[in-house]
Amino acid sequence: MTGLEIATKVVEERSACLFRKKRTGEGYDCKQYEGSKRGWSLLDHFSASAVCVVWHNLTEENKKKFEKLSLPKMVAVSFKLIK
Repeated sequence: MTGLEIATKVVEERSACLFRKKRTGEGYDCKQYEGSKRGWSLLDHFSASAVCVVWHNLTEENKKKFEKLSLPKMVAVSFKLIK
């Protein structure tokens, strides 16, 4: 899954999920949040909705650049743009 797919899934399910880089290949592993797990990062509903809102308001050219970012970087950029 890509970072944007994970953010969209979190927003649609109104929940949080744990994600980590796949060990083989590109993308992320994702699973429902069931408590803290070592090696996994948490994406909450607030951060995921910020990523989705920023992505929807970008131009087509900038959407492609935004999709290439890692998920933690997407969240950081989203909060900077929302200010």
